[in-house]
Amino acid sequence: MTHSPHDIQRLVTIAFVLEALSEKEGCTTRTVDLPGKPLEDFLIAGINVGRHFQALAEDVVREGESVEIFRHFIPALTDANRNKSPKFVNFGLLESMFTTVAARMLTTSGSTAIERMTDLTVREKPRDVHHLLDARKRAWSTSTNEDKRNYDDSSSRGIRSISDFYRQLMREFP
Repeated sequence: MTHSPHDIQRLVTIAFVLEALSEKEGCTTRTVDLPGKPLEDFLIAGINVGRHFQALAEDVVREGESVEIFRHFIPALTDANRNKSPKFVNFGLLESMFTTVAARMLTTSGSTAIERMTDLTVREKPRDVHHLLDARKRAWSTSTNEDKRNYDDSSSRGIRSISDFYRQLMREFP
């Protein structure tokens, strides 16, 4: 491992803040505030979640391959919403960052991190799927998209791997 858990917290916080500032069409940026999603909400959320990625990095150091990638997702979502509007922001970035951090902590080479990410999502880890489902339900509870807000996850509760969950989600949300 090339980064300490403390390094991970710092780097993730920087990544979240920089991502919010970059210009992206159709998104809140440093020059555009979408209705109900002001830039400061993204900055606050990014600052608030760093400690959960440090906790994940510590878990990886302790547990290695058996780590539950999404164990800290609900607490991170809760903290992302502290001191800002009730609308959840950065759900997708949070979701991908958990897998990215776990993979990066399990390899000494950045060039093999994507391969490690794939390995982590195809393994059978039903508890990770449940953590991910619970986080998705919570985040989507504030969505303006009615299908997301009313998402019934019962068909996904028996799924055993993250990649199988994503395949199921693509069928449900073509």
